[in-house]
Amino acid sequence: MTDSCELELLVRTRYGVPNPSVHPLGNSWDGSAYVVTGADSAPRLLRMAEVASALADVRVLSFLAGERFHAPRLVPASAGARTVNYGSRAVLITTFVEGAPADFSPGTLYKLGERLGELHSLPWETNRSLPPAAMLPAADMRTALQWLRPVARPSLATPVQPVPLSPS
Repeated sequence: MTDSCELELLVRTRYGVPNPSVHPLGNSWDGSAYVVTGADSAPRLLRMAEVASALADVRVLSFLAGERFHAPRLVPASAGARTVNYGSRAVLITTFVEGAPADFSPGTLYKLGERLGELHSLPWETNRSLPPAAMLPAADMRTALQWLRPVARPSLATPVQPVPLSPS
């Protein structure tokens, strides 16, 4: 686990947050997410990742911001950088989205489905700056389509040809 004092120093010196407090996010599965609070601002989310992964996240979050999609926004460091080096890893800070885990009620699942539909309607294929998807196995896509066909609206029930995958 990373020392919170080290992260507080990083947030103070590189992001200009006076008297920050950094605490591990309770439901972070790998211990790489922290909530940052400061006397002068709303809570923020600090995430640490491998450099390539952090840069891919920056590209996706920048794309979502450009599309005005409701998603966390990047908080640049004082010098304008979108990520900051922390040892062999990269740190990025975003706005913090308050909330609770989904309750899986029909109403909540419907809202999640609406948001997912909005996300999938964005013009991903026209944006060459986005990283390629890491998980698009053709067999999984065919299986997912088989599960969706019985519940799809008629206009969505037509077969879809698999998209050729480029090698990673």
